[in-house]
Amino acid sequence: MYQPLERATGTLKATIIGSQNKIGELYQEGSSRIFFPKNFSKIKECVVINTAGGITGGDKFECSIEAAEESSIVVTTQASEKIYKASNGSAEVEVTFFVRRNSKLLWLPQDTILFSKSDLSRKITIFIEDNSEFLAFDQIVLGRSAMGENIQKSNFNDRWKIYKGDKLIYFDQSGWRESVPLHCAGLKGIKSYASFYYVGAKSVVYEQKLKNLKKDNKNVYFGSSLRNDCLLVRMFGSDAKAIKDRAIHLLLEIWQVDTPNVWKV
Repeated sequence: MYQPLERATGTLKATIIGSQNKIGELYQEGSSRIFFPKNFSKIKECVVINTAGGITGGDKFECSIEAAEESSIVVTTQASEKIYKASNGSAEVEVTFFVRRNSKLLWLPQDTILFSKSDLSRKITIFIEDNSEFLAFDQIVLGRSAMGENIQKSNFNDRWKIYKGDKLIYFDQSGWRESVPLHCAGLKGIKSYASFYYVGAKSVVYEQKLKNLKKDNKNVYFGSSLRNDCLLVRMFGSDAKAIKDRAIHLLLEIWQVDTPNVWKV
């Protein structure tokens, strides 16, 4: 009799409280873990770990992190998230952030690498209260560039929702079924694409700084827009490393934010 393969699951919930960034609620189950490296910064670093070593079809991961009032945190991942070939349905990843009043949350994970014949459904939802600040960076890599992989077949469904108060200020659903549309205008000739999302009091200032920034980089193309109080930056190109390097430059140049320590390992 056929025995279905055991699949990885993970559930993570964490709350950081007050100006001292103390750990409140902390719950972790399955293959999801979080640790808090010691540093001397005013912002607390939270590193999410997938102990399964990657994600494949049938896996399910849920992560919910709250920056309570007056707290400041940066959330990142220990390594690139690898989405392997699926043989048992779609993998599901759901991430939810709560950015409470007068708090700051930076979501700066390392890149997500889609392998050939991978199958991923991802949902990211952010709730932001007044007088708070949120910045996210997200990079998708199409195949393992170091191995010369040209990804052709995969499934990817990606949904982002950002709320400010009770108002939905940003919604985007993108992806593909069965075949990566590498010949369409948005993906033609590229190996990776990435986005910044910013919501906060300085959105107009940051938009102007982006407009004044030199864009002459033959490996990376990017543009920005500000709508409904959400500042969006899109980047794409044929070199995943060049995009990450450009992202690091933008973090320092525009937002004056250093990369998480795990990025430097």
